Amino acid sequence: MLNSKQIEIIEYLFKNSGFITAEYLSKVLNVSTRTIKRYIDAINTELRDIPIEIVSIRGTGCQLKGPPTEIEQLIHRHPFEENKDLRIRQIILNLVDSQTLTIEELSSQIHYSVSTINKLTAAVKDALQKYGLELISRPHYGLTIEGDELNIRSMLVDYGFYIHHGKLYTELLNITDSEFSHISSILLEYLKRKGIVVADRDIHNLLEKIILSVSRIKKQCTLHQLPLQEGNKHPNYDVIYEILDQISQTLMITFTDYEINYISIYSGFIMYSFHPKMINEKNDIQDFVRDTLREIAILFGVDYTEQDLIINYLSIHLNMLLVRLNQDIRLKNPMLKQIKSEYVMEMNYAIFLAKKIEERFHIKISEDELGYLAIYFGTARKQKSTRKRVVILCHYGIGTAQLLGEQIKESFPELEISGIYPIHYIDFAQEQMIDFIISTVAIDDYKGEKPIIIIDNLLSEKSMKSIKTALDKGNQDSNALISFFHPQAWYRIDAKSSTDAILQLSSHLILDGFINEEIKNSVIEREAISSTEIGNLVAIPHTIFTQDYKSIIGVGILNKTIPWDKERVQLIFMLCFNGSEPRNHMIFRQLYKIIKNINTVEKLISSNNFQDFISWMKGGQK
Repeated sequence: MLNSKQIEIIEYLFKNSGFITAEYLSKVLNVSTRTIKRYIDAINTELRDIPIEIVSIRGTGCQLKGPPTEIEQLIHRHPFEENKDLRIRQIILNLVDSQTLTIEELSSQIHYSVSTINKLTAAVKDALQKYGLELISRPHYGLTIEGDELNIRSMLVDYGFYIHHGKLYTELLNITDSEFSHISSILLEYLKRKGIVVADRDIHNLLEKIILSVSRIKKQCTLHQLPLQEGNKHPNYDVIYEILDQISQTLMITFTDYEINYISIYSGFIMYSFHPKMINEKNDIQDFVRDTLREIAILFGVDYTEQDLIINYLSIHLNMLLVRLNQDIRLKNPMLKQIKSEYVMEMNYAIFLAKKIEERFHIKISEDELGYLAIYFGTARKQKSTRKRVVILCHYGIGTAQLLGEQIKESFPELEISGIYPIHYIDFAQEQMIDFIISTVAIDDYKGEKPIIIIDNLLSEKSMKSIKTALDKGNQDSNALISFFHPQAWYRIDAKSSTDAILQLSSHLILDGFINEEIKNSVIEREAISSTEIGNLVAIPHTIFTQDYKSIIGVGILNKTIPWDKERVQLIFMLCFNGSEPRNHMIFRQLYKIIKNINTVEKLISSNNFQDFISWMKGGQK
């Protein structure tokens, strides 16, 4: 059986199609090269009966070979999760299902030794404490989880569900596959029959809360109170009631009024209009967005104030965001890592907008929500690229889907977009007079006649190429990026943490006269809001200032990899940009194009001096 590190190797090689050296993988996984080679041998032995193999070529590296579908299924069967986290999840889910278990019974159920479970007890208690829950041990009875029912459900949302390739799955032990499929079918058929348009993300949230309610009712753990004033009925109550009525008749369970209200409130279920006209021109939210965009134009030199579509869609999103957060409904952003890598500058605009939202509405914006806001700025980038009819299927929010459509329309004027729909409306999409379908997720068991082109949610360069046309990247000055480096701002440093690395690198830059303490503190403040590691062993802590200093990119090469936030890092670019200089946006793009290449990053890390480093940077631009 493959362990988590071996699955991580497979997943990393799958995401990066070229050859990768064992030395590079050892840095990413923080193990020795000998261990990497041993893992690869073990992987090939374990997978000898299926057409998946890691091919190793001396002096070149290793590469994953095999059918992409089978590789994805392999990764899905072995979810990438550290052993300790996986064990904690299994303990919690089994305790919730059985309600009370002795350690011996728990050991028998999850096939871990009693000593292993005893060692994990403290970690399980810490995990539960985050939800206001306790792990109680009673003599002669065993372990049980105690706490408010709403808190238990909040915990189960995180531990009992996951999304893979745009589909929701549950790990709740008392919900069968047939029950899950049946509930999902009832929900989708009802929405289509009633003509209710709901984003895929909201369908996931709604289905999740229905499944959770069914699971808890089966355990006779029902709700007896909710944060809803007596006599008040949630706007979605009638729709939820009709859906649950069908489910109750087939599953032979009863949903109380509290359960109906729970699903109505906590699903964050909103029935959308696809039209941006749903925001009134004189809406206060829209005025707030316009005012904030004016400030962004002044501070960052990027003007969105004349782009009505961005203003409309940001206003729609903000309206929905305020509704959700006022009900304490918070969403995870599965695209966050990709957004932070590809939309670096836009994350800064999102952070500025979030600060204004906090000042105006007294609501704290999470990093996940920052990512969603950044998408709106990112999709405003205009790109140019003979006229065919297409339908777009997007499995995230309506605002995101509409903005994706606008970006495609601007990038490919030869395409006529006939409609933009959630994934669940594929049958309806196929009925349109179209040439092909553009989808943000693969469609399982698709048997339609219309060709499907799979793209990612952010319309990356890879996605643009998959639509069989080239990007007009504009006339970028290839020497512009290089001019931001300086031989005295290139350092070898020895740090043990991200904080230590930022402090060391910024202190060097201060001593050499490139920045001051205020700029240094601005970099630290930005990093605290959202970490800046972007994969491939690279981090780009940065800030934009309004002082007299010139823009500079300080380089720090670490002697060995260090943990940053969720990834390991060995190469640091500290970008300190003067806001009065108009090239900042372009510089981010050029830098990202270089450092997304693993081979180039390896060469940059191994550079013996500044001249070698710049030589590899120039080579990466080609």
